[in-house]
Amino acid sequence: MIVIKLCILIIDAIHISLLMRFCRIYIGEYKINKKSVSIFFVALWLFNSFMRGTVQGLISSQDAILFLTEILFLFIVTFFYIGRVYRRMVVTFLIPVFYWGGEWIIICILFQTFMANDIQYILGTICADLLFAILVFSLDKFHKTKQEQERELLMQEIHMYENQFDIIYSSQLNVQSLRHDLKHHLKMLTDMVRYEDKEHVIDYLHSMGSFMESEKKYVTSGNDRIDSVLNYMLEKARTAKVDVKWQISIPEHLNVSIFDINVILSNILDNALNALNKVTQPVLYIYIKYDRGILCIDIKNNCINSNYSENTKNKIDPFGKHGYGLNNVRRVVKKYHGNLAISCLDGFFTTRIILYIEDESKQ
Repeated sequence: MIVIKLCILIIDAIHISLLMRFCRIYIGEYKINKKSVSIFFVALWLFNSFMRGTVQGLISSQDAILFLTEILFLFIVTFFYIGRVYRRMVVTFLIPVFYWGGEWIIICILFQTFMANDIQYILGTICADLLFAILVFSLDKFHKTKQEQERELLMQEIHMYENQFDIIYSSQLNVQSLRHDLKHHLKMLTDMVRYEDKEHVIDYLHSMGSFMESEKKYVTSGNDRIDSVLNYMLEKARTAKVDVKWQISIPEHLNVSIFDINVILSNILDNALNALNKVTQPVLYIYIKYDRGILCIDIKNNCINSNYSENTKNKIDPFGKHGYGLNNVRRVVKKYHGNLAISCLDGFFTTRIILYIEDESKQ
């Protein structure tokens, strides 16, 4: 009898710890101190262990009380977490139903009885906890993977802004350098005009203009956030010796998250650059235009694949690595009620994205 009670204590402790972990992962951060929340779960553990002290069968008053008590407890304790209401309702009602119902089904299947003895009851509870543990650890792994992806995108965004700062700083240095020597340049031009040396005046002005221009061309659409993303990718393209052509027509401010833009452009352009590694004369075309609440993004690169087309409903990507990250792109496109079309025709792989963005001026 003591061994059975000890087993019940251990099993309930595992169940409560899994329940606490599930609440933290699925609902969100704590509103109050973690120790305070832990006290509530310990109280539930002690109550469960006390009620299960005498196992009289699967369908018993103890089980009904435990089931209802857990629902009431979870309804209260979920308010200690920062999260959406529907997530609280899932934890409050669905988890107890699936857990206790699963335990009942497992015992019925394994032992083919509605009235279980002590050993059968404990074994059924262990199986239910194992299934619950698989759910919790799977959700935990998914949560950590998502956090890691967001962390990587954030770091990439930081590098993009650093790259954009370097571009601006380099341009400022050129301007400052020219301004420093402006007196000498004006004197030289004045002397040339005085001696009617028009040919050399034109050449000298061209030289000044060339000095003002950076050795590298950068995207300067006026939208600093999108420029930073594109210029970061341009640096990667230049390193890979890719010929990049672009046409950007967007306003200074767009009612779209820079994180979402980063997800779209980084994934699509990274995939394009990966595909261009296999091409002898790599060419990349970037076309972005905003007009009356519609943002159009066209990315095209030459490739060696056969003809192919895909819409947003397709789940299979025949190009393997070329489609890496497309699920994240689809998620962003869906957020803006947009459309994603992919095709490979006549030696060019094209990704066309349309996002419907609310005009900031109308807000």
